[in-house]
Amino acid sequence: MAQVEHMDGKDCIRVLGALAQVSQKPEPAALQSLGVQLSERLGDISTSDMAGLAENLAVVSAPVAPVFARLSFAFSKRVSVANPRQLTQVASAFARARLADRRLMPRLAQGALKQLHLFSPQDLSAFMSSFAALGLCHEPLLTGSAKVVVQLGPRLSAMDLALVAFSYAQFFLVFPSVVSLLQERLPSCAHELPKDRLAELTVSCARLEVRPKELLATFARNLDLVSLSDELFGQVPKSLSSLGLASSPSIQQQLEQECRKRLDQHNRSLDVGAANTGSPWWLLDILECLAGAADECRSSQSGVVPSFWQTTFNALCPVLVGLVSHLTSTEAATLYRSLRHLPPSLVRPEKSSQLHEELALRCMGLATVEAFDFIQLTSVVYSQLCLYPELCLSEHANPSWTALSSSWKTTSEAWKRFEGHQPEAQDAQSQFQVSVLSMAFGLEKSLVASPESSRHRPVALELQEHIRACGCDVQGPQWEGPFKIDAVTDGISFCLMPEDAYFKKLSGSFSSAQAPLEENKLELCHERAAQLWLLNLASRKVVPIAFETWRRSSAQERQRMIQQTLKPTESQLDQKSSTQRQMLMCLIC
Repeated sequence: MAQVEHMDGKDCIRVLGALAQVSQKPEPAALQSLGVQLSERLGDISTSDMAGLAENLAVVSAPVAPVFARLSFAFSKRVSVANPRQLTQVASAFARARLADRRLMPRLAQGALKQLHLFSPQDLSAFMSSFAALGLCHEPLLTGSAKVVVQLGPRLSAMDLALVAFSYAQFFLVFPSVVSLLQERLPSCAHELPKDRLAELTVSCARLEVRPKELLATFARNLDLVSLSDELFGQVPKSLSSLGLASSPSIQQQLEQECRKRLDQHNRSLDVGAANTGSPWWLLDILECLAGAADECRSSQSGVVPSFWQTTFNALCPVLVGLVSHLTSTEAATLYRSLRHLPPSLVRPEKSSQLHEELALRCMGLATVEAFDFIQLTSVVYSQLCLYPELCLSEHANPSWTALSSSWKTTSEAWKRFEGHQPEAQDAQSQFQVSVLSMAFGLEKSLVASPESSRHRPVALELQEHIRACGCDVQGPQWEGPFKIDAVTDGISFCLMPEDAYFKKLSGSFSSAQAPLEENKLELCHERAAQLWLLNLASRKVVPIAFETWRRSSAQERQRMIQQTLKPTESQLDQKSSTQRQMLMCLIC
């Protein structure tokens, strides 16, 4: 290091190459002087030496940003004569140093496009993933590489495939030929990946919809969440829930242990006032993971949710409250959607009032400055309607919910201002939400019906037969806005609720007044509960019947259920008698 000033460019590179091979690094000041000398001698070295220099600088993590800047300028001039290996070395070095050079990287891509067929499988996957690691989407490179990747398919290793998946998944670019290759090759070799790469692969597969059963089994058996960074840990469970693996016993066990450990560590760091507690945004991913897993529990686990969700959500709430004021419009809509998908007994406002109030105020502020686009605002208003139907659809709301009421008024008015200016390109979910909100606000809109299972049609006919057996006239099925009513008689509407409409209540949760008979151990999800509120506003008494409960009941039990529902209450009988007495007195007079 004392002789740096007397070295030429090649000597500096040799010294730096040696430093990259030893564990003990010199002082930063010494590396700084070496970097200054390198910057002045870049003209003395070849393109190959420049590529090696970039690689060694990244390995030693040298604090020599000026060297990278001058190296970027010098190598940009020589891109046209650089071979695939040199292009890969430079791109990988800048990615490893986290330097998103927006001048150099596009030129590297242009140089690579002319010779993609000359890249080795390892170099091509590494080159592509460098752009993804820096968040630089070069679509011509990804488009041109897709055909070459497919041609190299049999020669790609497990690591190459993982890097290819990462390159496209980082920007949610789905190329059918690439996805087909990943579906064909990954199941047989994914188990060869290191633990961290396997975890990253789950995120890529979730984004690209790559889900062969053999690959999912590999994830369930081999995933290890212990050694992951907090940021990657947040992404992996969220991806597992979208892949349908969140209910796997081994995954559930790891999630419970890791959520408890990491939340405890984070809260202890906050208690002692640690200066560097890391980025807390992974906590939003954990909540989104629970929301995705909740959908899976309703659709495939009979609505049974793990018991550790209660403690996990309770630990998440205080930390999320501190993040809410910094949420972007996308993050605020995502947080509301996550709350909407979780069991009502877990997230009702009475139990986590501060989180609900802070989120409501944040959304009110974002709506006031028009930060939401139409799709985001639709999701927010729909979530508020589902979470607080008694507040949004009733004039006698809890007076302590001032923040929620003010937010609903602001966001709903902002949504109504999009009247006549709604984008035409909407997915099916957004179209259905627009239909529900239009019904809630009494707007004239083309209503999109909620998709219902075709097997409910025979059950609806059977329900009507039981009602007729009680001596009542019955009509239906019929539609009220976007909702289907299976049978209507004497002002009472019967709605068959599918299996995925219910959660099994958590231990100690409150009893639902709407759940009849043996259904008192179930609770409707937020969206279905809001549906009942809307139908009740349409001058109907709505009775929900769980499809699973109806299917498992005998004919006698079904008939008894209908009779008890149709039987007038004592108050109704008293009111009827009073009306008859008044009519008789009028006749006498």
